[in-house]
Amino acid sequence: MPRTFKKTTDRTFPEGDLQQAVEDILNNHGSLRQVAAARNVTKSRLALYVKKAKEKGSDNVSFKPNFHQRKVFSDQMEKMLADYLLHCSKMFYGMTPKKCRQIAYQFAEANDVKVPNSWEENQQAGEDWFTGFMKRNSTLSIRKPEATSLARMTAFNKTTVGEFFDKLHEVINRNKYRTSDIFNLDETGVTTVPPVTKVIAQKGEKQIGQVTSRERGELVTQVGIICANGNCLPPVFIFPRARFDKTKMMAGAAPGALGLVHKSGWMTTDNFILVLKFFKDNVRCDKEHPVLLLMDNHESHLSLEAINFCRDNGITILTLPPHTSNRLQPLDRSVFGPFKKYFSNAVHSWMLDHPNQTLTIYSLPELCSRAWDRAATPENVKAGFQKCGISPFDRNIFQDHDFLCSAVSDRPCPSSDPLIPSNSLKPTESSTDLANGINAEDPPSTIINSTEAHTPIASCSHHFNNNNLLSGSFVSPEQLIPYPKAKPRKLTKGGRKRGKCMIATDTPEKEEIEDKSRSRLAKKSKAMKNVFQGDKTDSSDEDMDEVILKDSSSEMELDDESDECLRSESDAVEGNFLVVKVPSEKGRFAVNFVAKVEQKLLDGLHVQFYKRTIPSNRFRLTNEASSFITFSQVITILPKPIEDNRARFKGMLYFNTDISGFYLQ
Repeated sequence: MPRTFKKTTDRTFPEGDLQQAVEDILNNHGSLRQVAAARNVTKSRLALYVKKAKEKGSDNVSFKPNFHQRKVFSDQMEKMLADYLLHCSKMFYGMTPKKCRQIAYQFAEANDVKVPNSWEENQQAGEDWFTGFMKRNSTLSIRKPEATSLARMTAFNKTTVGEFFDKLHEVINRNKYRTSDIFNLDETGVTTVPPVTKVIAQKGEKQIGQVTSRERGELVTQVGIICANGNCLPPVFIFPRARFDKTKMMAGAAPGALGLVHKSGWMTTDNFILVLKFFKDNVRCDKEHPVLLLMDNHESHLSLEAINFCRDNGITILTLPPHTSNRLQPLDRSVFGPFKKYFSNAVHSWMLDHPNQTLTIYSLPELCSRAWDRAATPENVKAGFQKCGISPFDRNIFQDHDFLCSAVSDRPCPSSDPLIPSNSLKPTESSTDLANGINAEDPPSTIINSTEAHTPIASCSHHFNNNNLLSGSFVSPEQLIPYPKAKPRKLTKGGRKRGKCMIATDTPEKEEIEDKSRSRLAKKSKAMKNVFQGDKTDSSDEDMDEVILKDSSSEMELDDESDECLRSESDAVEGNFLVVKVPSEKGRFAVNFVAKVEQKLLDGLHVQFYKRTIPSNRFRLTNEASSFITFSQVITILPKPIEDNRARFKGMLYFNTDISGFYLQ
């Protein structure tokens, strides 16, 4: 059977012409052949309807054609099935075409609808029915969905979004921000091997190739900053390198763009401070001209140094709720999508213009700047802020159907009374639900307990006859296969505290970030102290022998003396070079390193490590970030180093003293 039936004859005819022709024959206004030709009606059809009119009377004859396409379901049932599929899709649990055909067969079986024999054999509807069903319901379409994590799906709910708009309204009214004072900052990754674009090729070919620079690309982070008035700042690039070469790395970049480096190419706390300084210099904000900066609550964004810098320079930070940037962040809504598309096209053009050449990260700033100018247009930037309800402010920008994706996590509040079952309670927002970003504002009819949600389809044995079908009383698809619903929550204590939307520059939030930083440093200090105590007390004889072999006797003797001298006389100051011991990767033995003091704290030091260049005794700065050590880890203080200016020793240091006894790494 073909997918689209094509009629071989034209059986359609105007209803009024046929009725008038019958009346002409009954009133003797001409012969059968003459009237049929005059009214453009076939003689045989006219004769048939004239016979019916003489037998029943012309008023009792229907002049409409009585042939129609045979349908399995009524219009009402098909609409109900289509609405069910749309609802599942908005909940991010969409059905595949095969699953839809299976549901259609189960729907027909539960309602005693007569179906073709092939449906019975295959236990699912046919492909021809599915094709017709999709054509009859123009609101449905087969789409390729975007993979969405469970955390991102359930985090976007009325509770968390309402909290964000409350805080946004608070900060806007507090400082009376104008449109030109509201900014959004976010990072995105660009690689030397972006997704390939569509090309023209031979029709029917099973495999089409397209040249790329290499198998796996190298990542560069780009920081985008846009303003609600339609303006945007030059991009910031973070290269996966240890040293920054402006001439080589920023060739072709947009004027005013900033280049930074880190060995991973990702955003770090130190680099984010530089980004904030870049932002301040371009925006020219201060306490008299404050601005609002919207961004996610990544760990690198919420360091104590960043918060203090923003407070001192009139920058108010409002963080987005976790896992909601795809709906609440202007950059994600209207800028980064076109940017990635234009960037892929730019890379494709570069590969065509430079055959047999490898695209490196040093060419990315020019390509990214070109794509950024096309994507970050005033229209796109303004549209992003408008779609998120940020500027102009609109807390009702998202409707109820936008929150269907979080409906799967709606749960009834757990009962504290053992005599009252939890399923009988009215669904409300519990403190646990609020802390986890759970929305419980949907009507009670949408909340199904765990036993009902997992009822097998075979249990729906109550079938309806044709009279019920005509009256509209039949089993709905939702009764056959209920919408996805989470099981009742288990009350557990402890675990990692979830992030939240907050005004990070306000005093309570700032103190909370400071407490977290102190707690993290204290835990790290305690863990390292336990490691060294375990080396001295809990090690076996064999382990102790290995420690003695690794550490010289002179080092063991200097350990306690140097620690006491350091604590009493406070010799370690910023800029000094030390010999320190740190745990190895296995955490059992201490390894000695040279370190430079960056900052002195009450309970320890922030240092940068240097690594010895074997076999010489010169030392080079490592790519690791600053680390915290306790005073007990310091072995001794080294004299001021000497820097060798010769080309092959550039950047290396050596100490004019005997340090061979420390077995430095």
